[in-house]
Amino acid sequence: MSQDAIFTKKTNDEYLKELEKISIEKLTKKIDLNYKKTVTGFVPTDAIILGVRVPDIRSIAREIKKEIPAISLNLVTSFMDKTISPVTRELFLLNIFLITGFKDFYTDKALWKKIDVWADSLLDWEMTDQLGGMISGEMVVYDLSRTVTLKKWLKSRSVWKRRLALISTIAGNHKKRKNTQLAIEISRPLMKDKAPNVYKAVGFALREACRAGGGKEVFQFLMSEKNKANKKTIIESAKKLSEKEQKQLLV
Repeated sequence: MSQDAIFTKKTNDEYLKELEKISIEKLTKKIDLNYKKTVTGFVPTDAIILGVRVPDIRSIAREIKKEIPAISLNLVTSFMDKTISPVTRELFLLNIFLITGFKDFYTDKALWKKIDVWADSLLDWEMTDQLGGMISGEMVVYDLSRTVTLKKWLKSRSVWKRRLALISTIAGNHKKRKNTQLAIEISRPLMKDKAPNVYKAVGFALREACRAGGGKEVFQFLMSEKNKANKKTIIESAKKLSEKEQKQLLV
């Protein structure tokens, strides 16, 4: 009997248990306790940290896709649902890399609904930036009506949801794409935000808009906000503008 036939006979629960078993075994073999100390220092978090490097997690995702040919996007998202509470950093990142391994994942409407739920479990900037940069951002680019969800996150008391909304605009200004107005639209409500993980993300989003050719629009927007916004936000956001423009903003 072929390997494919074996997997198709499994129930969903059995398949999830198999996926969890393989994932944990592979991650455990790559644990580096010295790296665990390092990552704990630069990613303050309440998530469980095993101590596996990101390149190793990416490699494990590729191995799993090869070893389990019948794996599907639906089963991976179910695996994320099962393992997201309590959050283990490495399992969360592994699921991100597994999801992005599926062609056209960004078209999946059920996945978008799940992201809105997973956002409640974000605990640090690394998790937020991977989810926003690799998944939700690409999904927003594909369907701009999803900005409705970003605007909902902007109003959240969670720093990480607010950051997620901002990071989700960056894909619109990558891969030769340009969507300056999206970055500005999502940044505007957070210009006064004093949380470092938020104002730094505003700066990140607007700098990427500048890189994509939206410097003129970003400058005009910052000029309109400079007397109202958090000064640190202006400084972060203006770093890709000319020296002359930066001076005008900081006067």
